[in-house]
Amino acid sequence: MIRASWIRVASIGAAVGLAGCATSADPSKGGFISGVQGLASGGYQRRVDEQSAELARMREQEAAAKAETDRTNAALADRQRNVDALRDEIAALDRNAAALRSKAHDLRLKSSSLNANDKRLIGNLDAATARLAQLRRRINSGGMEDNYEKTREEYLSLQQAIEVLGDQIKALAKR
Repeated sequence: MIRASWIRVASIGAAVGLAGCATSADPSKGGFISGVQGLASGGYQRRVDEQSAELARMREQEAAAKAETDRTNAALADRQRNVDALRDEIAALDRNAAALRSKAHDLRLKSSSLNANDKRLIGNLDAATARLAQLRRRINSGGMEDNYEKTREEYLSLQQAIEVLGDQIKALAKR
């Protein structure tokens, strides 16, 4: 009878002990039995391989994102250099236009007999100067970065117009 009791107690103890050793493929959740089973079946190695592959994918994505960020930053720096150069060119053209306006003003003062063509020429210079002022305000306010090419074309058109007007004003001054 003692023997039967002892067997019953041992059976219950073994059942309780084994119930506490539930198996899991996750080493952090399993116990000793899970560890032995995971090592023997290769489950742990598969899990390590899967996690290593995921880590490699994540590192590739990180490298691709960094490369894209570097390209974007380089393009942004290049664009900013272009904008700064255009700002300097506009300032130089503005100084040239100011000199031409001064010369035109001197012509008005010296000669009261300016004909309609001469007056139109000076009016065209004033209009070009006003367009240049608008362009300068746009670039200084940062409103042209989205459309640099269009702003650059407008600047080149104004530059050409002011050069032509300058030649005409110089010819007028020689008369």
